[in-house]
Parts: sequence; C-alpha cells; structure tokens
Amino acid sequence: MYGCREGGLPIPIAHRKMNTLATQIQGLAAIISSAEVAVKRFQALRDICSEEQWEEITAGGPIGELLDALFDLESDLERE
Repeated sequence: MYGCREGGLPIPIAHRKMNTLATQIQGLAAIISSAEVAVKRFQALRDICSEEQWEEITAGGPIGELLDALFDLESDLERE
C-alpha cells in the first residue's frame, strides 16, 4: 500500500513529480547559462567593432535580426 504525502499523492507519484521538476529546473538553468554565453560573445563583438562597422553589420538581414535579438536578450538578462 502506498503512503501519502501532504498533497495526497502517493509517495512514488510525488517522487516522480519532484524528479520531473528538478529536471526541468536544470534544463532552465542550462538555457540561462547558454544565453549568458551568447550575450557575452555579442558584447565582445560589439566592443571590437567601430561605429561604422556596427552600423554595417546591423543594417538588416538575418545577421542584423540576430544581433537585435541578442540586444533584447542582453536587456532581459540585465533585469534579473
């Protein structure tokens, strides 16, 4: 017979839910870490470019869109 935890779930089910939650949290931590790496590389690129070079790179197209997204990500991470 299964024992129950406070929430009324049988212990094996509660344990599986905790394992799933822990796995999801680890996945989110990995995503945030990857985002931080991408932003640091974005910042390094921005730091080595002259204003003219940066304007040319960000003028449009897929690279410009990617850099815009990285700028937004940078702003979001700074709000943490």
